[in-house]
Amino acid sequence: MNSLDLRAAVLAVLQAVTLACSVKVAGDGSDGDGVTSEQGCNSEWEYNLRASSLMTAEAVDLVAVAGTSAKFSAALTVDGRLLAPLGSAVFEPVEQPASGTLRAVAMGATECPELQPCADPVAVAVGDGGAALRSVDGGKTWTAIDLGTTADLRAAMLATVRLPGEVRQFVGVIVGDGVLLRSDDAGATWVPVALAPELSGSFRAVEAGWTRIVAVGDGGLAIASTDAGATWTKLDSGTTADLRRLVLERDRVFSATEAGEVVVEGEDLTFKTVVPSAPVIDVGLVDTIGRVALFADDRVGPWPEDSPLAPSVALPSTPRALSRGGHQLLVGDDGLIAEVFVETQGGCFEDGVGRPFIVEGTARAAALTGREDWCEAVAAATTGLDEGRRERLAAAWGRDAALEHASVAAFARWIVELLACGAPPALVSAAQAAIADEIEHARLCFGLASAYAGRSVGPDALPVTPAMAVSSDMSQLAVSTLLEGCVGETIAAVEAGYAAAGCADPAVARVLRTIAADEQRHAALAWRALAWALERGGALVRAAVTAAVAGLRAPRIDAEAVADPARGRLGAAERRELAATTLRVVIAPSARRLLGRREAERATGQQPHA
Repeated sequence: MNSLDLRAAVLAVLQAVTLACSVKVAGDGSDGDGVTSEQGCNSEWEYNLRASSLMTAEAVDLVAVAGTSAKFSAALTVDGRLLAPLGSAVFEPVEQPASGTLRAVAMGATECPELQPCADPVAVAVGDGGAALRSVDGGKTWTAIDLGTTADLRAAMLATVRLPGEVRQFVGVIVGDGVLLRSDDAGATWVPVALAPELSGSFRAVEAGWTRIVAVGDGGLAIASTDAGATWTKLDSGTTADLRRLVLERDRVFSATEAGEVVVEGEDLTFKTVVPSAPVIDVGLVDTIGRVALFADDRVGPWPEDSPLAPSVALPSTPRALSRGGHQLLVGDDGLIAEVFVETQGGCFEDGVGRPFIVEGTARAAALTGREDWCEAVAAATTGLDEGRRERLAAAWGRDAALEHASVAAFARWIVELLACGAPPALVSAAQAAIADEIEHARLCFGLASAYAGRSVGPDALPVTPAMAVSSDMSQLAVSTLLEGCVGETIAAVEAGYAAAGCADPAVARVLRTIAADEQRHAALAWRALAWALERGGALVRAAVTAAVAGLRAPRIDAEAVADPARGRLGAAERRELAATTLRVVIAPSARRLLGRREAERATGQQPHA
């Protein structure tokens, strides 16, 4: 996560919140302790981690797996045979040239060339005595390649990494006993990389993050490259344990040792070793909840173990490896192969943008249909995007558009509630202006959805029954304003501002900047309304808001249809981090200070701020 962009996005919203409710924001030592992030609003708000078994042609022990999709995947048996879903979902043996025993498999997809169809993913499998095979059709067929080495090879990676100047490069790295090889032509040819003696050893794993590649091995060996594998520097892993498995979340290192401990790189780039309740066999990433681990007591679960995001899931046999390449699979003994995914349960509001339209505890939104009147033309860049990616981008922006469309109804209902509670005209007028903003947001997002879909996309009828039953309960108004406005819109403003800063498409960036600026005003309006409700409502309202603040949780963030920051789409893990940071740095301290200031004014008889 770009810390400068995050700081700018947070500061912009913090200034708006500060002006809205005249809250002191510096020098009091408050750091937001007591607010739990990345967890639901109540005990029922948790993710469910699932491992859905897939079919294999034989019940053989599996030790490695890689894949970019259900169609393109490959698994490796303990005796070095490759399995793949050739004509169905069943993993079955593929023809492979004779070689030494294969030990690892990697797969990656190159970026689609402009105005041309996307190529199938590339895969490599490596093993004993320099054995190496390559596939250019996503694991269906394999040919032998000569790497010019007889060293035992233990791991490989194929991935796109980011270089300075917004350059992206597809690169491959293979590691083994005293050797590291690199490819910059999708695995067709490989060259050894000369390493200084202190950087070399018996490598066991290699993975790519966003901007760096890391390789680890015996005796705590860890090295990193920030130039696509051309040069390497040593990392101080803080351990002499043998490092066997590896994953990078963005660029942070998480490595499982031979003994089943996990070596974790902190935000300060120092390493520490964590001892789990049961030995960890492998670590990996799953959409929505981020880091996961395979445990020797036959389960898969979030990492760290005390994560509130989801419970562990029991497996029918011992797991051996998590996949790399994007498609989330695990493999293990007795033919165990399963797709790992996340399900969500309901909560107090859905993830999304702006103010949610809550009906009976669930966020409502209209279904999508073909219509032009809700579309504002946006000249998003679509050149070079394959059909599947365009569809995913269209779905993501269509979902945002439907939520923005629903926010119109949310503000309309809020206006009636404000009137029912005797709100001053300034609040009602500002809420009315916000409706126009939400209409514009919806039209812009529908315009983006239409641009990517290649057809007009708009909202169907919004289901509102029985949404418009309006209460004049001041406590209820204050709590809903806190949750839907002070939390929901503050987070939305930070997210849109951060996404705009990292967006390379000028047309999409303009949309995001418009949304960010408007959501800042909407967040400030919500804080002003909350301050007014606390002033007018007395002890009952204060008690209700105090209880709500004590139970604040970041909204749940579902898996994204597509993560493409260059086109304004943040991934689920990045959105969760933004939400958690905003909750900790802006929302919780501001709410507590607002409550404390109102109490002080009441105790001293001061006139409350207008």
